[in-house]
Amino acid sequence: MVGNRRHIPESMKQQWVTMSAHMKSSDIARVTHSSRHTVNRALRLSHLTGSVVQRPLKYSAADNM
Repeated sequence: MVGNRRHIPESMKQQWVTMSAHMKSSDIARVTHSSRHTVNRALRLSHLTGSVVQRPLKYSAADNM
């Protein structure tokens, strides 16, 4: 796989949300050594759902009946 994917802890993404009150996403990306796309995705998810991480839907066998 091409690229430098790495796990970014939820606490760091939450910090980006805090920083976004005073900084542009491009500046946050620069100072945290992350891509602007990743920062924007976390900020958008936070705005839409209130959480910086996307959780999968719970699957139940009862739902399949």
